[in-house]
Amino acid sequence: MRGMLLVAGALAVAGGALAEQGIMPEKPNAVEFIAAPARFVRMVVQATSNGNGACIDELEVYTPNGTANLARLPGAKASASSCIEGYSIHEIEHLNDGEYGNDHSWVAAGSDSEWAQIELPQETQVGRVVFSRDRNGTLRDRVPVKFDVCVSLDGAAWKTVKSVSAGVAGETALNIIPSSVDPPEPREFDLVTDPVRSAFLGEEHAWLRTFGRADLSPALVPYNGRVKEYPRHVEDDVLPLPELSRAPRMNKPRWLDEASRGVVRVADPLNWEQGPLAEIEVWAATCGGNVYVCLGMDRLLSKFLAVLSTGDGGHAGVVMLEEKKLKFVTYAKQKEGFVRVAESVEPDQFVSGDRDVFAFRLPLEMFGAYEQTGLRVGLGMGGKHVPSNGRGILLHKSNLALREVAGEGGFAVGLRASSDAVIRTNGARAGAAQNESVTLRAGEERVIEIEPEKGPIGPEFNLQIKDEQGTEYALHLFRYDPAGRTLDLMDEMIARLDGAGVDVENAKTRVAELREKCRRDARTTKRSKRARELF
Repeated sequence: MRGMLLVAGALAVAGGALAEQGIMPEKPNAVEFIAAPARFVRMVVQATSNGNGACIDELEVYTPNGTANLARLPGAKASASSCIEGYSIHEIEHLNDGEYGNDHSWVAAGSDSEWAQIELPQETQVGRVVFSRDRNGTLRDRVPVKFDVCVSLDGAAWKTVKSVSAGVAGETALNIIPSSVDPPEPREFDLVTDPVRSAFLGEEHAWLRTFGRADLSPALVPYNGRVKEYPRHVEDDVLPLPELSRAPRMNKPRWLDEASRGVVRVADPLNWEQGPLAEIEVWAATCGGNVYVCLGMDRLLSKFLAVLSTGDGGHAGVVMLEEKKLKFVTYAKQKEGFVRVAESVEPDQFVSGDRDVFAFRLPLEMFGAYEQTGLRVGLGMGGKHVPSNGRGILLHKSNLALREVAGEGGFAVGLRASSDAVIRTNGARAGAAQNESVTLRAGEERVIEIEPEKGPIGPEFNLQIKDEQGTEYALHLFRYDPAGRTLDLMDEMIARLDGAGVDVENAKTRVAELREKCRRDARTTKRSKRARELF
């Protein structure tokens, strides 16, 4: 883990024991770092113990060896990215009011990279931040477990001085997973020594962040009193978890035709050859008391491939790649609040020679009451600003299977039912009613052609489906098209120049040629991996 958290006693040091001991909600947790000059000190929370908005009852700032809390000096001011509404006990001002406990705390309105900040009355050398969730020892939810400590001299340019990723002491939490790791292989691309590629990738990364296709840290965005909301990642897929007609073999792709398929998209801004958008496909289904999962990756971001848990984050385990084998690692509580590895097993599996396809089988009994909460598959660990438990695809037990299939021009979605079913969609087909009813017979598969909507960075469509039990599913269809976006911007520029009397005929001709080339390339390029071509 990159972060080093200091927790024990009244204000003690844990250092390397963090992975085992974790964060104590009822104790002052101190984060030490190399002293740096700062006027602004910010704590950016990427993940909490239960996935809800972070709660901090007091955020304290100290000089490297100081004992006086700088956040309590006259003129020190607290601010935050947001605050939950309707609760007088939860206010931004409580971050430095000197009062502890839930009744004098700040709670973020959202759960995606929210931040709390102390503005000091003057520039000061700082070397330690101390926080707690409820120092009265009553509540243990909403605990920050993955966060960055950032400093700034002007509130605009920020420097991350410490990154922390840990679990809650005494709890087996998703966030004990150390996802902030180097990729399995060294990168050849260097941002510093290759500034031209760096500029192009930075531009594309910005487009992805702005329109919700890549995670964003608010530490990158200056807070000036007017910025209240930051770009958020689009919602993750919610899919049916179907039952297979027969037990499959891991190295045979036929079972994927009966599985649901979703996609997680995160940022990998250091990959020039493939671009900054990393896409991880997941197929999932059950059979005979087991869950079968297949991952298709266009690149390997980390040795931590997936986090499997119940929908509420319980019974978490990590699928890891070690050498050429997959291991599934689970965790358990120990005495006195320690967390340990409970079990590390090699599941029945298939790993492709190119390390871009991983299939495995796990017993469903590992995931407790998944039928009530769903099964969560977290993906994309190792991507830029991705939460430690990954971006999650949620699966609910169902007689349906839903997946995108190869289509011509637009999107195409395959629906399969293991028993008779009637579903309703949100009018995906051109000319279809808003709540179109689709009837499927047992064993039948229906392919729905979908007319894409024009998105700011590529065609998109949010397909929504509801089954007879009222369970709602969502499949977020998207095709990244930076060339098309660039040509659209060129059309707008040409129109402005034309209106100003500039001769733009040659430019129009060139843009038309480029559009035709893009269309030809699209026809000859696979739009989506077919299941049978993965193995």
